[in-house]
Amino acid sequence: HHWLVAAAQAGHAQALLTWSELLQQHDPELARAAVLRAAQAGLPEAEYRLDLQLMKAAGSGAASDARNWLEQAAAQHHLAARSRLGLLLCTGEQDVRERARGLTLLQSAADEGDPAANWNLALMYAAGTNGLQRDATAALERCRLAADTGFAPAMATMGLLCASLQRAEDA
Repeated sequence: HHWLVAAAQAGHAQALLTWSELLQQHDPELARAAVLRAAQAGLPEAEYRLDLQLMKAAGSGAASDARNWLEQAAAQHHLAARSRLGLLLCTGEQDVRERARGLTLLQSAADEGDPAANWNLALMYAAGTNGLQRDATAALERCRLAADTGFAPAMATMGLLCASLQRAEDA
């Protein structure tokens, strides 16, 4: 513990992030400050966590700051950040170019195994939304990839998709 604190106080980004986790229960303000310092040092996981923290905060300024940190983490190839940013761009009030960028980010995160990205793509294929044609086979494949990781929302969706296909075959 002593060495972790010393490394964090010296500005080591990973130590700051780990220290923030230990501080969370006892001193949430100091924990947030440690995450901020780690993000400012360029640690993608800290940038991603800072986005999540700021999105919980109220106000458009916090949302704007959160988006900036999310963009930075995604630019450094942080998988969950690319997935989250991709979904944000696909489903938000974005122009066509930004929506296409969002779909590209989401697909790349899914192709690298992010279960949330695969699940979100499955939903988009199932509904034929966000520039994707309705495709039951693609929806099932993406959903299965996510469900196979133990991602609970995908496991539930997989059951619903299978039941829906069975009803369609029975009709």
